Amino acid sequence: MAAKARAAAARLGGQARYWGDGGGDNLGTRILDQLTAKGVDVAAVRRIAGCVSPSAAILVAAQGERLVCACNDPRLDADASWRPLERDADCHGVLGDVRRPEGTAAVFDAAAPHRILRVFDGAVGSRETLVDLAKRATPAVTLQPGLAHASGTSAPGGLMRSRAPSQASSASP
Repeated sequence: MAAKARAAAARLGGQARYWGDGGGDNLGTRILDQLTAKGVDVAAVRRIAGCVSPSAAILVAAQGERLVCACNDPRLDADASWRPLERDADCHGVLGDVRRPEGTAAVFDAAAPHRILRVFDGAVGSRETLVDLAKRATPAVTLQPGLAHASGTSAPGGLMRSRAPSQASSASP
């Protein structure tokens, strides 16, 4: 999801960097080659030998319902220390998701003092992870099922009402 967003930003004329980790496999090479061809800077991608690169297929029913089938190698670790967080200072915005919550939290925390827009794509994940990352973001973007799961209610907006007033008031860029 994050790589596609970077490719879209580059296609629209923006400068985009992708920080992520992946396997040292042919799929990882193909993904990075495609991102590079679209103008995305992939210099800070960490490749882990012996691991399979993350991939997903999205199935869409005729009525619009979607099913995401993801493959994430469990050997891709949660270590966030390798990310070049000092590079956040020159960004206008960062995007993170729940695939690597430790990395998203580290990037959001590094961007916060610079008042950089922190966009969270919270479609799925544990309630604790969704709430934690949404509170670090400005704004949190989620599909209704993710919002309902995180807020504990089927009413969209429950998560936003549960945010601390100081965080909710700073959500407007």
